[in-house]
Amino acid sequence: MTEQRSAYCWDATLLIHAERADRLDVLGSLLPPCRHVVPDIVHRELLGMTLPVWIGTMTLGDDLRELRAFSRWLSVTGATEDRHRGEAAVLAWSEVHRAVPIIDDAGARRVAGRHGFPAHGSLWALTEGIAAGRATVGVVSAFCDEMLRHDIRWPFGLGGFASWAHKAGLLSRHDSGQDPLPGV
Repeated sequence: MTEQRSAYCWDATLLIHAERADRLDVLGSLLPPCRHVVPDIVHRELLGMTLPVWIGTMTLGDDLRELRAFSRWLSVTGATEDRHRGEAAVLAWSEVHRAVPIIDDAGARRVAGRHGFPAHGSLWALTEGIAAGRATVGVVSAFCDEMLRHDIRWPFGLGGFASWAHKAGLLSRHDSGQDPLPGV
């Protein structure tokens, strides 16, 4: 079932690969029509990448609730100076602002789910874009192939998105009203 949230808050993985492929602008056209943001901590991980207009940068800590949530998620995710800080920032901002956290690190998604806050991966977000009528399966499949050519790690090879998404129930769930793989 489609998340009823006002924003998607992104970690760096897909953004980095889309930038490498010169497809960051295209990515925005494939996603559900809502607000898309990255916390400033994630933006720093993007090493000066200029973000397109469809995604904004949010300063984590503008609100005391954000700082408290960030501190808790740093602990929960086992973040260190160079690991999982971006994921913790995404989870904190999403929790405070009722956004959908988009994190490709499966371990971080599992930890979030165990703590009552399900996160999803970028493939889930792309299928939500299909459900919203923003793109066809074929267009998203071609985009995924381009990301694979730029070394993203996904659970399928070139030309495998549609088959994988159907098997995972990420396309058919929109017809059934169920979300068989929350957290993907």
